[in-house]
Amino acid sequence: MKILYFILPVFFGSLYAAGFPLFGTKVSFIAGPILGFTGLFYYLDRSRTLKESLFYSLLYSLGFYLTGFYWVPNTLTEFGNIPFPLNHVLGLNALFLISPHIFIFATLLHIFKKKIINQNLQYTIKTLSFLIIQYITPQLFSAYPGHAWMKLAPNLYPAPYFGEYIFSFISILVSFELLHLYREKTFNYVNVLVAFLFFLSCFIPAKKINNKDSINIRVAQANIGNNAKLSAEKGLPNSVHKVLRTYQDLSTKKTEKKIDLIIWPETAYPYSLAPFVLEKDYQFMPRVFKDIHQRMNADIFLGGYLQDRKSKYHQTFNSAFFIHKNKNTKVYNKNKLLPFGESLPFTEGINNAIHSIIPSISFFSKSNSSTLFSSVSNTGTPYRFVGFICYEALSPSLLRKHINLHSKMPQFLINLTNDSWYGETSEPEQHLFLSKWRSVEFNLPMIRSANTGISTIITNDGRELSRTGINKIETLDAIFEFPKKPKKTFFLTWGILPTILFGLSVLIFNIILLRKPFFK
Repeated sequence: MKILYFILPVFFGSLYAAGFPLFGTKVSFIAGPILGFTGLFYYLDRSRTLKESLFYSLLYSLGFYLTGFYWVPNTLTEFGNIPFPLNHVLGLNALFLISPHIFIFATLLHIFKKKIINQNLQYTIKTLSFLIIQYITPQLFSAYPGHAWMKLAPNLYPAPYFGEYIFSFISILVSFELLHLYREKTFNYVNVLVAFLFFLSCFIPAKKINNKDSINIRVAQANIGNNAKLSAEKGLPNSVHKVLRTYQDLSTKKTEKKIDLIIWPETAYPYSLAPFVLEKDYQFMPRVFKDIHQRMNADIFLGGYLQDRKSKYHQTFNSAFFIHKNKNTKVYNKNKLLPFGESLPFTEGINNAIHSIIPSISFFSKSNSSTLFSSVSNTGTPYRFVGFICYEALSPSLLRKHINLHSKMPQFLINLTNDSWYGETSEPEQHLFLSKWRSVEFNLPMIRSANTGISTIITNDGRELSRTGINKIETLDAIFEFPKKPKKTFFLTWGILPTILFGLSVLIFNIILLRKPFFK
């Protein structure tokens, strides 16, 4: 039976991962993180030493990794040519990068275990503490327990007010109450009532946006494999021709409707573009864009590379370019770089040496600016949007910053991503699943363009209107609707603060209604 004490924490970690799409499918379970954290908290509660608490946290993180992030070794092989079994050895380091907050929470829980307040209040305080610890602790891939509630879309009424954070608070609160029920054969009726009323609130009908505009869009999914992509970026003629020809053919494919906006995914254009080419003289614009402008009379939004010769080592940005049909161009440079894929910490002086060992790793510059893109459709409809690249979709704080920097609200969002490094795994579905929260939190529709899939259109309430397949060459043509005069959501203005105030209110209700002393 003792072996179960080692197996069960791994199982509970796997339940946490079951809240996100599993093994290349769309299957996920809202109850997965709730039950998974109930198991973790049980083990942390019974641990007698800090070493034991951290050991159980490690086993739990192992289960989360093996079920939810099993694709990491495959990525290391695709991205860095790291062979088996070294890719799996290095992949295990993700245990500490994916869920570091769990180890921190376990440590603090052990330190303050004997000083904890009375039984009826402790779970509310632990819930709020867990949420704050996860919020302030950097993660390689931000995955909160509440993300699993996306399965309820479009029934996520509280999201524009509290963001995803309130869903995590409720999930963890229920986890602790299940532990309470298991250990004490009773529960805190205030917390259970709060969770029940919150669940009902998700189904309050949201106010529909009636005042809408629309444009005709085309998302070009070229499905460029990693070998062809890297060869094209090295300038090999055959690969460059294949890449550009594929995008050009997809972009100019005949259609009955006039296309207003054509979208390519992250780093679709294989060559670096210099600022003067884009800003000074249209005659230097690459031929492929001129051809698309001439044949389609459409704006183009695409991912590529921007040269920056001011820095000795970091010379290139991972960028998004908005090339207007009226010959103007605007650029957004990526703000949040993927660790170990787009940058390495503290290595600026030895980047060239590292690049010679692992040539697939890029060393991009990091930007702190934001860009609000705008244009007018062929029918005279003005539109404006904020674009962001790949991994940035997982950061609500980054998107909040981008949107709040501008005096005008964007009418929609565009996410450019690659997602070609992950093979036939869960990553594309997981990435999309987490990205949907940005649409719901900011009450804005989103266009998602991915190299190998999944390209899709997401409504402001988290539904997918249409999608492409994975590893397929496709175009996604659609009449894309967006609000004419969007308004800031409560979450966009205040971020996590409303959820913290909500948690404190639940604690106050516990103190008042239960009439228990605060300390033992």
